[in-house]
Amino acid sequence: MDERTKQLAYSNIPGLLARLSLPAMTGMIIEALYNVVGRMFVGRAEVGMAGPVGLAALTICYPFMMIMMACTLMLSAGGAARISMALGRGEKDTAENVATTGFFLAIIIGLFIMVFGLAFIHPILRLLGADDVIMPYAEAYMRIILYGAVPNIVTFSLNRYIIAQGRAIFAMITLIISCGINFILTPLFIYAFEWGVEGAARATVIAWSVTGIWVLWFFFKGKSILRLKIRGARLRGSVVLSILSIGIAPFSLQVVGSLTSSLLNNSLRAFGGAMAISAMGAIQSVLQFFQMPLFGLNQGSQPIVGYNYGAKNFSRVRDTYRIVLVAGTSIGIIGFLLIMGLPRQFISLFGSNPDMLAIGERAIRIFLMLFPTIGILVCGSNFFSITGRPQYAMMITLGRQAMLIVGILILPSAFGLYGVFAVGPFADCFGAALGILLITREWKRLKTLMEG
Repeated sequence: MDERTKQLAYSNIPGLLARLSLPAMTGMIIEALYNVVGRMFVGRAEVGMAGPVGLAALTICYPFMMIMMACTLMLSAGGAARISMALGRGEKDTAENVATTGFFLAIIIGLFIMVFGLAFIHPILRLLGADDVIMPYAEAYMRIILYGAVPNIVTFSLNRYIIAQGRAIFAMITLIISCGINFILTPLFIYAFEWGVEGAARATVIAWSVTGIWVLWFFFKGKSILRLKIRGARLRGSVVLSILSIGIAPFSLQVVGSLTSSLLNNSLRAFGGAMAISAMGAIQSVLQFFQMPLFGLNQGSQPIVGYNYGAKNFSRVRDTYRIVLVAGTSIGIIGFLLIMGLPRQFISLFGSNPDMLAIGERAIRIFLMLFPTIGILVCGSNFFSITGRPQYAMMITLGRQAMLIVGILILPSAFGLYGVFAVGPFADCFGAALGILLITREWKRLKTLMEG
């Protein structure tokens, strides 16, 4: 048992969780900035293909990018959970097979997304809600982004495997490098070269590619506990299924999220046009920024929960779960107070168009009305995925997404444009209630396992 493994098994939980989560949270906040910065520069620019319509174009493309994120989450969450549990059982070879399989799957899936997306880019964007005004901007952005599908999925899948080994600081540095490159290149490409949305896309793909090389260096140059067994490697069905069985929950969440985002965009186009879509893009960016600390918290807890669940140390699992839920709910409350108190200030980060600001200021308060429940939704779902019980994670995530779809079909017809934004709290209420029910049952199950 090496030193890092001993820490997962015996170290003080609050201190260990802080050491693993704070770098991950910092990294995820940086990743949020990574995505937000591009929208900020595009939305506020007045050169090239940019401005409010450019921001609307990025918002239209977002559902397809969520498919890329879905594949990344499927491989990263599923693979990392299996790696943590294998290390907890002392099965290093199994952990290495999982990491290698995840790496090859990332390449295969990335290539498929790139080829499929380029072949059907125009009908895909129409389906996502692009009209004749937004289409040129959206197509210019998406065409470049698709070439980054492979480095994106490889980079962020393997980076999660690094966290599963307890190397959260290295994983954070990966995100810092990526964000730094994007932060430098995006304004340069947009303002100096006047490339507009194309500049934002090029900066993003370059950042993904450079950090992909950095992550591969970690695995191939002896910095990793695990090795990627490239020579003689082959995809084993049992290993693939073990990854997918856990990764299917976050994958399903993202895919259904992509569907609901597309439906939202089409509804916004019908009731408010490009300015309403642009306002939603700003709201999604603010939401993402406040969600990222939660994702970082969950990433930090994964090695602890996964290792101790595999080692059958259920009291340690339960204690970690309690701390994560309290911290996640606290983050949701802080985010809610800031957003409700400063709505216009947050929206104005992404543009100064009066129509967009007028819609966004009211809409953000409506859409994020139940944001304090985000800790239950995210932390509860993540815990079930880590412990190999994806069916419950799917019940929480897909239940909420189903209610989003129901809301989109009902509320806009009754309340117009702001009925579109009201689908947020409508779905959050249902998701939180279901999450509390399942978490309560899980709490009792862990107590029974501890006593047995």
